[in-house]
Amino acid sequence: MPEIAGTPDAKGGSPTMIRTTRTRVCIVVLCLLASRAGMAHEGLHERLHDVTRRIEAKPDDASLYVTRAGLHHLHRDWPAAFADLDEAARRGADAATTALPRATLLLDVDRPREAASLLDAFIAHHPTHGVAHTQLGRALEAMRRPDAAAVAYERAIRHTTTRRTEQYLDLARALAAAGATRDAVAALDEGLADLGHLVVLQEQAIALERRMGRIDAALMRLDDVVRGAQRPEKWLALRSELLMECGRVDDARAACHDALRAIARLPRARRHTPATLALEDALRRRLDAVGGTGTNPNERSGMSASAPVGSHHDATR
Repeated sequence: MPEIAGTPDAKGGSPTMIRTTRTRVCIVVLCLLASRAGMAHEGLHERLHDVTRRIEAKPDDASLYVTRAGLHHLHRDWPAAFADLDEAARRGADAATTALPRATLLLDVDRPREAASLLDAFIAHHPTHGVAHTQLGRALEAMRRPDAAAVAYERAIRHTTTRRTEQYLDLARALAAAGATRDAVAALDEGLADLGHLVVLQEQAIALERRMGRIDAALMRLDDVVRGAQRPEKWLALRSELLMECGRVDDARAACHDALRAIARLPRARRHTPATLALEDALRRRLDAVGGTGTNPNERSGMSASAPVGSHHDATR
């Protein structure tokens, strides 16, 4: 999850203000984990029990209800989470403390318009809050407003000190949905420049280049992925697809053979997984379709191959 950057309350102030900010950060972390990736239930009931005991000891501590709301969110107990946020407000929690967790809950129960309204009000007072902009982007995407979502995601990146892969993927997805495919590729390139060589960003860029019909650009990116891949076979298979699309049948055939040789070099346990067997079968069918002798015995996955992987590039580095 991206760090929260630029939240005014986090820059100083009284111990009470600092505690409030920490509570906010904690609940946002919990809610984003719940909404984006989920969380194992191991230990969750114990944590809920612990917070409940603390509430019994200090029933007027609004921050404890906010914390428990986050735990209920992780447990996907939406009514209990909303109830605890309501109770926190009754116990004196300010709107800024409950706005982000409530907005995230609203998103997860498919009420994006209400979430967006809350987030707009929050951002008006905290314009450099990266997480709030990310959540607003989610709400706007759910409302089928990808152009506005892209603006929110771009602001989230700008206002986050430690940027994450997901932020660039969010931005590129929204831009592509808004029809700004070239801008989406540019956003992914910005992520690659900012975060380094990440296959997940390059993979999305390849898909977008392919969508635009820029096959040569997609192939250049793909070659970069192959050079760094420990398991190049699926990328070589994709290379053969792209080459077929632009009519380079001989090169496509060579890429198929490269992929089959890469599969043949795998340890036996990895060669015989369902995914690898399916890939090998698809490659052989593709070769048969273009007269490429898909039954070449030197490339069968049950045998070793001495030929280098990749006739156009070094795929073993």
